[in-house]
Amino acid sequence: MNTENENKFIKFFSGKRFYVILAVCLIAVGVAGWSAFDSLNNITPNDDNPSYSTPSESYNEPVESTPVEIPDTPTDTPVTDEPYSEPADTTPKRPVAESFIMPVKDGEIVKGYDATALQFSATYSDMRIHLGTDIKAAAGADVFAAGDGVVEKIYEDELLGRVIEIDHGNGIIVKYTGLADKLAVKEDYIVKCGDKIGTLSGVPSECGDDMHIHIEVTKNGKSADPIKTLKLN
Repeated sequence: MNTENENKFIKFFSGKRFYVILAVCLIAVGVAGWSAFDSLNNITPNDDNPSYSTPSESYNEPVESTPVEIPDTPTDTPVTDEPYSEPADTTPKRPVAESFIMPVKDGEIVKGYDATALQFSATYSDMRIHLGTDIKAAAGADVFAAGDGVVEKIYEDELLGRVIEIDHGNGIIVKYTGLADKLAVKEDYIVKCGDKIGTLSGVPSECGDDMHIHIEVTKNGKSADPIKTLKLN
């Protein structure tokens, strides 16, 4: 800096202009500070400013919640103080025969049961065992259920003809053989003692004998004497 400029600089700071400019700057700074302070004092919470909230109020004040009512849900099993019991069994009970009758009216036994001794067969002209009981009856005679029971099977047999098997309970199953095609029952039918089940046609393997119905009995799966098992007279 040369001497002339140095003199001008010293003259400026020692003159009145410098103090005037300094005063103006101080006033401007003071006004700006006052405006900022006044603005901060005017910020207060109100309804027009919903976004404002004090930290203490947001943290300390619990939020009230409305309880939700849960509707009663129906259940399949009502709640009671009664002790639990098994539901009643609605399955129909299978009938059990308490007594038996002859499967044909005025039946006469013409050949008895024997699982060991051989008996003469007029059809085959030889001796063979006889696993049933033959009861005399006319062709076309009505055949009845010998006791209460359920029709288990109906089928055609090469030797015995048309057969109806009836479960009479207590492990007793009776085969009614030699029946005509037209029957009075079907499988799963429940029958009572004396109900008509069909008519007599004849047993193919015993066609050489006089007309009769041939019945066979099993007790607990084993062949048994029909007269003794059913207590027929």
